[in-house]
Amino acid sequence: MVNLKSELEVRALHEKLDHLMIYQQQELIELQKIQIDMLTDLQKEVGRERKSRMANEKVVREKPR
Repeated sequence: MVNLKSELEVRALHEKLDHLMIYQQQELIELQKIQIDMLTDLQKEVGRERKSRMANEKVVREKPR
């Protein structure tokens, strides 16, 4: 009877751990989605700044002295 009770308690703990791990994985996936969105925004901004810088350099090179 003691072994059965212990086994049931261990099983219940495993179920709780499984639940917590699944929840934690879901939270991590959501955080990663946010990070990917932020990185995508940064990449777009860098691209816009690079194009602007290149356009400005072209204007400076083309100016008559």
